[in-house]
Amino acid sequence: MQHEGNNAKAPRRSKKGEYAPHDDHGDTIEPGLQVPNSSLDSCGKSFVAADGNRIKTPGDHFSDTGVIAAVCRHDHVIVYASMWTPGEQQFYAFTLIDAVMAELPEHWRVGILYDIGCQIHHSALKWDLLPQWMPHIIFAISVFHVYGHQWVCQLWYHPRKGDVWGLMDGEGCECLWSDLRHLIPNLCVSGYHCQLFILDLQIEHLDDVKLSQAGIWLERCVKSMMECLFLAQQKRSAIIYSDEYLRAQFEEQ
Repeated sequence: MQHEGNNAKAPRRSKKGEYAPHDDHGDTIEPGLQVPNSSLDSCGKSFVAADGNRIKTPGDHFSDTGVIAAVCRHDHVIVYASMWTPGEQQFYAFTLIDAVMAELPEHWRVGILYDIGCQIHHSALKWDLLPQWMPHIIFAISVFHVYGHQWVCQLWYHPRKGDVWGLMDGEGCECLWSDLRHLIPNLCVSGYHCQLFILDLQIEHLDDVKLSQAGIWLERCVKSMMECLFLAQQKRSAIIYSDEYLRAQFEEQ
């Protein structure tokens, strides 16, 4: 995937020969996106995950500098991979997306929540990455990270502002990190193959535990959903405006 990114085609032009249209304020918007480039640039500068050159782990001390994973909405690991660059490059995310999509039926639509979902969406369209999967993918930003993005970015990528995400928060990888972090001291002084074996064993164990507790997890989610619904109905009863008016205001925004 890194090789594919290095040999990606030039950004696609619009039908009139321009790279991107302009909005009412003179800012440019890439084809296929709704967020202007100025907002995307600001988001990219605000997050460590968007800075592929920022060094998190010295590569001269470790052959692998980290682990990146894709988890489902139930926080089960679908696929994970070792990171070997000092920074968090975007090609890791695209590699995981390609691996997951290749195992799914072609007609499925897949929602992807990522800390910098706006940047991944922008790169995929700009450089024509994963063209066979893009029509089936919806991007958004995980809930606890979205508030650090620009407001116009939140309007399009906040999962609570869409109608396909429900109450998903997209923070499954944070939970996975919490479950695996106790292995760091031992794995730092272990051999390469021992590291992979222990990670595989621990992730398999976590999936077995979560599967055995799936009923408890579902019950907790239903209770949380009912509480959210009750609070939303209470707040809605105090609003004097109609649903149609509020939806129109949101669309105008």
